[in-house]
Amino acid sequence: MTHAMIYGSRLPLRLAAVCLMATAVLGLASIQAGAAQHQAASAYAQGDYESAYRDYLKSAKKGDAYAQYRVSFMSALGLGTEVDPVESMAWAIVAEQSTGELLSDYLSALAALVPAKDRKKTQKKADYFLRRWGDDDSRDSGGGLARPSEGGCTGSRLRANCGASAGGGSYWISWGQDRSGDPKQRQVLQQIDETLLEASVDWPGS
Repeated sequence: MTHAMIYGSRLPLRLAAVCLMATAVLGLASIQAGAAQHQAASAYAQGDYESAYRDYLKSAKKGDAYAQYRVSFMSALGLGTEVDPVESMAWAIVAEQSTGELLSDYLSALAALVPAKDRKKTQKKADYFLRRWGDDDSRDSGGGLARPSEGGCTGSRLRANCGASAGGGSYWISWGQDRSGDPKQRQVLQQIDETLLEASVDWPGS
């Protein structure tokens, strides 16, 4: 038997071993992600918001869309962290990449909580977040990603494609009216959150 034949006979076995190893690694990662999310949810339910926020943030940075949403919501209301509508909106935009229409009402309500004076800063932070924790297109993009809809695009929510002026990987934010000083707007956000938590949703990346 030649060396070529020996090598050829072993190659499929090596490929099979690599595939099995990759499957095991992915399976372990999925189990760990599920455990981390359960730990965060448990801490949240017990009112330990600081621990919940810390655990959700770790998962959010690993691409867990549900964790990204929870970090956004907790930042908006100051649960376990300081109230930060800029940070909240940036995480919501990252989560929207994976969830699409699921977060449309949430994004619209959250956008109204961002003070008008902070909206340009929010767009810059969203750009940074999309490049660091967004999908591959966002990380590879060299241009600005989060752009306001006024004057170039219409719509009630953040959109991945809004007219010819939106390039590949561009996201458009329809800000709407500034309601950052209206406590009722926070109640709207809480009601939307309750609806999302009650719904049976398969969150991408979870």
